Amino acid sequence: MKKILRSILILALAALLALPLTALCEGIALTLDESGTLTLSGSGTVPSDVLSQLSEEELARVTDVVLEEGITGMDGYALERIGDHLVSVTIPASVTTLGPNVLGTKGALNYTIYGEAETLRPLLSASNEDYGYFCTFEPAAPAMPDVPASAIVANLAQEMAGLGAEMTLTAAEEMSDNHGNVRYQYTYAAPEDCTVRLTSFDGQQVGQITVTVETLTPGEAWTALCRGIPQTAALGLTDGIREALASIELNNGGGSTSASADGWDIRVGGVMDARSAWDLYRQDATAHYTYD
Repeated sequence: MKKILRSILILALAALLALPLTALCEGIALTLDESGTLTLSGSGTVPSDVLSQLSEEELARVTDVVLEEGITGMDGYALERIGDHLVSVTIPASVTTLGPNVLGTKGALNYTIYGEAETLRPLLSASNEDYGYFCTFEPAAPAMPDVPASAIVANLAQEMAGLGAEMTLTAAEEMSDNHGNVRYQYTYAAPEDCTVRLTSFDGQQVGQITVTVETLTPGEAWTALCRGIPQTAALGLTDGIREALASIELNNGGGSTSASADGWDIRVGGVMDARSAWDLYRQDATAHYTYD
């Protein structure tokens, strides 16, 4: 019995350690996930000492900061302690004031700022003149629909990034037709002008989905995506599907090649507008809509 209780305690502790770290500071909540994204939520102004809630080890893991809607400003030097490994900051429209040097005084700036560039560039320039010149401004990444499939898709993209295939989310939508059938579509931009679309028909898992990788110029990046996506742990496909994909012909000059395994179909070929498309989909995927 003691061994069983010890095992349960170990599993419970492991589960707690796997959860995102959350701390509170003057009404601002900090959540640090496994990917290194620090999310600041709440309302009002982020204080200069907001990062005092994190240990040095936790700070060393932070690569991206996301300010959620509702935060209205940041006091000076608020993010300075993150240091050189800060990559990006997402700033919502609700932020209207920034204190001096909110990102710190790093000499060679290469941060990406996600948000409305027309508004943020002068706001950040007022915080530090160099920010307006050296930061890159990009539209804010779309929010994922709040369904279980979203986490699986995000993990898939993270795995692919670890393999060197960066996928940038450009759209995440809940879509419905005139009959109330609902699906969730995630669109990613990938290297060499590839587009990856993942569509979940049930919202609960990525088991009932269509995955499409398309490009006008099929090359190494497209091939790597076609081969790599089914191998991810996040997608959780069976060995039969993986073996079928490994044997299917890619870059086949616009012809069509297909294979089937374990209730899935895999198709590769050119289409009328000269795109090369690779599709992986459950044979009964369209029967798995959810309804309002």
